[in-house]
Amino acid sequence: KNIITQTSQSAGWQKILVSVTNSDVDKKNSFEYVIYDPPTLTLTPKYPSSVNYGVDIPLTLTLDKTSFTPPQNLVIKLNSGRFTQTWELTSLLKQEQLTILLENPPLTSENKIVIEVKWQDDNQKSYSATQTIVILGKAQALGDRIKMFLNEIMLLFS
Repeated sequence: KNIITQTSQSAGWQKILVSVTNSDVDKKNSFEYVIYDPPTLTLTPKYPSSVNYGVDIPLTLTLDKTSFTPPQNLVIKLNSGRFTQTWELTSLLKQEQLTILLENPPLTSENKIVIEVKWQDDNQKSYSATQTIVILGKAQALGDRIKMFLNEIMLLFS
């Protein structure tokens, strides 16, 4: 009785070739097996570094699967002081791009947006990643500067 142990560090489909040879037998067979890894992803936001008051803000989130095992039950949430946007994906098998246009947002001089991604593996184990982006608000006219200042005050109370 011989026991053969095969170890592998890389996730994905693997193949092992087994060969038995002696004076009575010459047999070869291959076996395929899979090694799962924890599901991981990368989040890449694309956004303007600054925007003028009264202008819409385009925001694109790119999600890339970086593991063999696909992330499942994804919830992507954008959260700023006065708005929340949520997307849900059943799984991430390939690159996904999510695009949002923040129409006439209540700009301040420094607009922080928290991007949170939560997902699970096949065993319902939870994973998450959070990233904060900052978009600077600019105002050309005195009236727009006053509105941005009032937005900052309103943000303190929300």
